[in-house]
Amino acid sequence: VKDVRVLGALGVIETDFGFDKMIEMRKKIIEFGVFLRPFGGVIYVMPALNISDDELDIIMNGISEILR
Repeated sequence: VKDVRVLGALGVIETDFGFDKMIEMRKKIIEFGVFLRPFGGVIYVMPALNISDDELDIIMNGISEILR
């Protein structure tokens, strides 16, 4: 992870991964029930404002697992 930024409800995790690596990670995170749209080496997280704590935990735990 190169950088993490947050502005309001938008979170950005910047990695040093190329597009191919992000596609591979996208396939892995689907196993956690999380769908990401890779944008280069950047992961954007912009959950709905009415997301439950449990749903947010699923997203964040999935991202955490694929970045390990």
